[in-house]
Amino acid sequence: MQKKLITVICIYLILQFITSNELSNYKSTNEIECPDSVSVLLKNYCYDCHSGETVYPLLSRLIPLNWLIHADVEKGRHVIDFGKWGNYNEFEQRYKQIAIAKELESDRMPPSLYRFFHRDKQLSELNRQILITYFKNESDSLKPLAILSKD
Repeated sequence: MQKKLITVICIYLILQFITSNELSNYKSTNEIECPDSVSVLLKNYCYDCHSGETVYPLLSRLIPLNWLIHADVEKGRHVIDFGKWGNYNEFEQRYKQIAIAKELESDRMPPSLYRFFHRDKQLSELNRQILITYFKNESDSLKPLAILSKD
């Protein structure tokens, strides 16, 4: 039993040195254009998972936390990337704005794992409302989307 435990610990320690799943960062090239008050909030609370400017916590180097954090960041960038916002067409932007407002209203963003590791980045209710209002207003201000017909 003790030999198995030592083996497991050794394998775990070896994994710590050979496994790194951090996604590479990249310079945001086509960022979202918004008021400075909103931009500051996005950069402080959203860019870690939703841009190429991720700041990984020190604990993210430990397995299995590395895997969890890597998966969250990869998913976040795939769903919404504020650093590439200008690459989205008008329909995608509107859809994402509505989705962002809904996620914030339901308190699903930022996710609990992020909140746990970034205690210094807790989104206050006031800041949450600023973001919700901004994204709702932005999605409403876009021109109505064309309705496709079979004519």
